[in-house]
This record gives sequence, structure tokens and C-alpha cells, in this order.
Amino acid sequence: MRTIPFEAVGRSVSAIGFGCASLGSLIARRNGLRALARAFDAGVTWFDVAPSYGDGNAELILGDFLKGKRASVSVCTKVGIAPPSVSPVASAAKPAVRWLGRALPCARPCIRVLRPAPKSMPLTGSLVTESVVRSLRALRIENVDVLALHEPGLRDVSRDDVLEALHTVVRKGYASTIGIAGAPGVALAAMKLTHTIRVIQIPADALTARVACQSRVSNDARFVTHGVFRRRLLLQLAALIQDNLDARMLLQANGYVDKPAASAAALLLDAALGSNPNGVVLLSMWNEKHMDLNVARALAPPSNRAQMVLKACLGIDARLHAPRGTLKTETRIVPGRGRHD
Repeated sequence: MRTIPFEAVGRSVSAIGFGCASLGSLIARRNGLRALARAFDAGVTWFDVAPSYGDGNAELILGDFLKGKRASVSVCTKVGIAPPSVSPVASAAKPAVRWLGRALPCARPCIRVLRPAPKSMPLTGSLVTESVVRSLRALRIENVDVLALHEPGLRDVSRDDVLEALHTVVRKGYASTIGIAGAPGVALAAMKLTHTIRVIQIPADALTARVACQSRVSNDARFVTHGVFRRRLLLQLAALIQDNLDARMLLQANGYVDKPAASAAALLLDAALGSNPNGVVLLSMWNEKHMDLNVARALAPPSNRAQMVLKACLGIDARLHAPRGTLKTETRIVPGRGRHD
């Protein structure tokens, strides 16, 4: 596994991280522990969790996995989101829902929509302290590497009680550093108010994340990106590769020679890794085959070439769907040897 120096937590970490949002809800405990172990054995050392994940079960299950491994992994949890209320009937139906998700992958988006949503909580200094203590108790560890504020507003990060609580959390050793999981603008503003915030978690928009990552707010600030395989974009790219000869030839010339869906996924991951070369890209790796593919692509040095190819493909798609008479701009990519050939 390719690793990166992550000064904010005082160690090197894996270039890809494991997102635990479904651990304990869509993913049963036994299967979750098995997937976490596979990822760890493959070199994944960054694990992202939150009190609300897995209907409130993810931190407890991840805590079981962490036994004997704490010194070898980095853990990020969050504050600002509470677990959803799950009725006894919904809890009893979880095995059937999980079976349906495995049997009919096309039903998974509907399952996610129908699931109860976590609750956003007003951010206060007392909430910060109480939340991290609860998380440490659930995880059964003494500290986390990153405590991230979940989607705070500018007013939240400007509150004196919140800023003081963040300093206290770091001073007492509950967290090595503080992060912002939300809007980049809020994170950048917060970093100017306190030196304790050194991690920014943002969506992995391969066409804009690189700009954010190059902003160089401070020398040791690091980015964690998520949402690589957005379903709508993944389907859009796969259809374009399937139906458009120019797009298909462009990808093949750059080493993407698998079936359309697999090529689209590989391109999106390569673009995300290339846009965040010094940070962590979060992925959910419950499927063993998908995990193996993700780990394999994370082995290669990051490159901005995939971003260029992705931009060109989206340009082709935009031209195909542009109204007649609309000015069409072209992005040209010179075919060459792909970094995964």
C-alpha cells in the first residue's frame, strides 16, 4: 500500500482509507469485521467513523476490530451528528434488508433513501467534549487521531466555547488534531482562527478538489476526500464509454481497457487519487473484489493524467447533449501510455 506522511497525526498513513458509514446497518457485524481485517491486511491504516454511522453501531464494531491494532492505524471520528431513531420493527428487518441489498444491487439506492437519516446537532463546546468522550468509550481507545466537526457553519467555528473545547480536546490528548468535514470555505476560515484544525474532509470532485488541495493553507494541512463513486456520475461515464467511440478510444489509449463500468470506476478513483496526492481518499470496501481493485490502483504514484482524461470525457458528453447552436469547446488529450498499462 502506498503511504503518505500525515504530519497532522504524526505518522504515515495509507493513501486510501476505509469509510465505515454502513458498518452495523447495511453491513452486519461479522461481515464488517471480516472486511476491516481484509483491508488492514492489505495495508489500509486509515479508518473513518462517526457516532451516527451504522445506526449508532459503527464505533462499537470498529472498537472490536481495533483490539491489538491501535498503534498501527489512524482513526477519525466526528462530532455534530447523532444516530437516527430506529424502531424495533426496523431493527428486526435489518437482516432481510441486507439480503435484499446483496441480491439486488440496483435496490441499494432505494434502501439508502428509505433508511432513517442521522440528526444534525447544534455545535457547542459541551457537545464537542461530551461527544468525543462517548466515542472513545464506544471505540474502547484512549484517543483518536482526528476529531472532525461535521458540516459546521461559520458561526459554529467562530464560537469561543467551541474553539476552547477544541483546544481542550487536543490538550487532554483525546484527539491528535481537529478536522472539518464540510464546506471548504468554512474549513479555511476555521483554520485561520485556531491552529488545532489541520485536516479538511471534502467530496472527491476530481475536477475541483485539486484546486482546494493546492491552496496550501498551512504546510502540514491535509485533505481527506470522499464520495468517489457517485452513482449518477459512474452511470453517466459507463454509458458514455459504452456508446461513444471517441470516449472509448480515449480511455483505451490511456490504459482503461476493462468493461465500461469497471473502466469508469477506475478512472474516477485514479482522478480522486491524483487530485489529492498528499492526502487520504475514503472508500467503502465491503466487497472483497472491489477492495482488491481499489488497493491495486492505490499502489501507483498519483498522477493528474486521469483528471485530464475525465475532464475530456465529460466534455465529450457535454457536447453530445448540448442544444443546437450552442458554442462547443473542445479539450484535447494526446493519447499515450496509461499509468496502469
